[in-house]
Amino acid sequence: MFLVLAIFVTIIASVLTRPDDHNQNSFLFNSSQATKDSFDKMIANLGNLTDAKIDRAIEVWNTNQTDIIQANYKQFKEDRVFYEAAAALREPKMLEKLAPIARDAYDLIHVVYTDPSLVATDKVALLAKIINSLPYDVRKEISEMTIEFLGLDCCDIFVCS
Repeated sequence: MFLVLAIFVTIIASVLTRPDDHNQNSFLFNSSQATKDSFDKMIANLGNLTDAKIDRAIEVWNTNQTDIIQANYKQFKEDRVFYEAAAALREPKMLEKLAPIARDAYDLIHVVYTDPSLVATDKVALLAKIINSLPYDVRKEISEMTIEFLGLDCCDIFVCS
């Protein structure tokens, strides 16, 4: 379950910010500025869509790109499946390390994340509200577990204070 949150947060972070050429995992790595601008323009208009519709819009956009970008995107999706499976194997150990209040917070986050009816902007707002309303020690615990098990800090994306 936590993997799903991490993947969502990663996707939202990618959606809300331009892929960085220093990020070797971005399927737009080394693409032209025009291609990045095209992606940014498309993504900027998807906040009112559900996850499934966003995925579909990215797929449609990708079909109009060069063979290299299409291949990079295909690899990106395959890598995502691999990392999701690897994280799913680590998830039980991570969850057992979380304190009960942190597990409860995760459950609430998971409910928001998995709601297929919520549009992206609503999901991001609700997730930020949940994470930012948590006590500092709970945010810190979730942050540390996310870094340890998934290699990223989900709280940092929402600029938890």
